[in-house]
Amino acid sequence: MMKLAEIKVAASTLASNCRGRLTMPEAVAMMVTVQPHYADFWREAERSLHAGNPLSTCLPAVWPAALVAAVKAGEESANMEQVFAQISKASEIQQQLRKLLMKLLYPAAIGLAGVVLFFFTMLFVAPNTARSFRAQDANAITQLALSMEALFVPYWPAVLAALVVSLAFGLKWAASTEGKAALSAIGLALPYLGPGLREMYFGIWAHYMAMLCAAGMSTDRAILLTLELMPLPLREGLLVFERDISRNNLALSAAANVAAYVAPMGEADPRQLWPLFVRRAFIVGDRTGDLAGELQRIAPELIALGVEKISLAIEFGNIAATIIAGVLAASSFVGIYAPIIGAVKTFH
Repeated sequence: MMKLAEIKVAASTLASNCRGRLTMPEAVAMMVTVQPHYADFWREAERSLHAGNPLSTCLPAVWPAALVAAVKAGEESANMEQVFAQISKASEIQQQLRKLLMKLLYPAAIGLAGVVLFFFTMLFVAPNTARSFRAQDANAITQLALSMEALFVPYWPAVLAALVVSLAFGLKWAASTEGKAALSAIGLALPYLGPGLREMYFGIWAHYMAMLCAAGMSTDRAILLTLELMPLPLREGLLVFERDISRNNLALSAAANVAAYVAPMGEADPRQLWPLFVRRAFIVGDRTGDLAGELQRIAPELIALGVEKISLAIEFGNIAATIIAGVLAASSFVGIYAPIIGAVKTFH
């Protein structure tokens, strides 16, 4: 499966080739030199095209289902250049947002560094300092350091093994479906970060939805194909909406009018988590007949709002993590310097 950067390069090149009025076999043949790591795939795709098969039959091997569906819709509507251009743009947006989300690790790294420094100092430095100056009863922190040493140091192999096993199970859980859902729910529940993540995810989703709808795909089918772009807690509302328009035959505006469902359904209607922009886009798109245009219009607005709130969350997180790390470091240093200061006073 191609990475986002590779999908962007491929889609951008194919859009350029289509703009140059190359046939699809000719456009695909040029990809062998553009992406030599996927040369075998592109050669096989060229042979498949010459055999009369559409490109969308080959792409599932290297592209996600939503993008393959967009290409298929573009083939049916003879609008391949625009589809490839939109895929390139969407991939670039996702790359930028992933870089932003990686910054969420900074507060965690600062806090972790503070915790590691605290335990190292309390287990190995403070107790030795207290014994050297015969000041085991210097203060409560020194006594805590000695207690921690007695509890952990003699059994360090078992403690280390427990930490390694816990870390392995934690990483395995985080990579599982249940773990991802739980972590997503925690993130979405946090102030600033939660609303920012919700708006950012819906912005990316709206961009892909606009691309699929513009290529001629039905709304319900486009929703099902773009579900994987959303974290699990946000998929339920889309599934409810898809059910209402496909099985209950509701109009887009009726299915998006969450206020009409609050009374009979209570507060459990998952569509209440939708940003107002999304509900408004379905209502306006239903009335104007241009849902793709409305979704395309709100996508950058939602992404910009999400980026702003996530940036604030990262800023607050850095401040909080720095304070916590500072408090832990200061506490452990008290355990080091208190015996020294006490010994100096005794000497004088």
